[in-house]
Amino acid sequence: MKRSKQIDLGRMRKQPLLQLTKLAAAVGGVIALSGCGSDETAAKIYANIDACRTDNPDDLEGCDAAYQQAVAESAKTAPRYDNASLCEAQFGRCVQGQDSGGSWFMPALAGFMVGQMLDGRRDSSPVYTGYGRLYGGYYGADGSRYGDFSRNARVSTVNVDRDAFKPKPKPKVTKTLSRGGFGSTAVAKSSWGGRRSGGWGG
Repeated sequence: MKRSKQIDLGRMRKQPLLQLTKLAAAVGGVIALSGCGSDETAAKIYANIDACRTDNPDDLEGCDAAYQQAVAESAKTAPRYDNASLCEAQFGRCVQGQDSGGSWFMPALAGFMVGQMLDGRRDSSPVYTGYGRLYGGYYGADGSRYGDFSRNARVSTVNVDRDAFKPKPKPKVTKTLSRGGFGSTAVAKSSWGGRRSGGWGG
């Protein structure tokens, strides 16, 4: 059964960061900087928008804005594959995207991460899960592992590098898995114990 779905990137639009202000206040009591001079900060990963709304019942608009921001960022920076089978071999579930450069396949969102920035701004970022030996972790668009994935966990608290929410570069389309990609880079990062070294490989 096909696991890939067609999406229209033209309909995705990024919401103003100002809409995340209330969410920042609501989650701020739980998420805080991990210490002065530290390279890490705490963040929350929501499995879906409903999980965010349940966790922040007084700021539904903030959850909506955070989710839309993550969707828009995913459309721009998620790993891209030449065909569905290549993408599904790494992520299990993928969607089809299209822009001026043509069509490609990218992993479906496994959730979105909301965290505290150094300047006090709240921002969000898309997260994905791997397939096969990589299943069990949350990963960013550049292959960074953010924490453990649990199918039953709707909200997860993780520690991430402070620059985890910085915009990622537009990825190249991967035509083969033999030269690297999500699998090789993510496994290497997991083995090293680092979150920000390297990229997707290729």
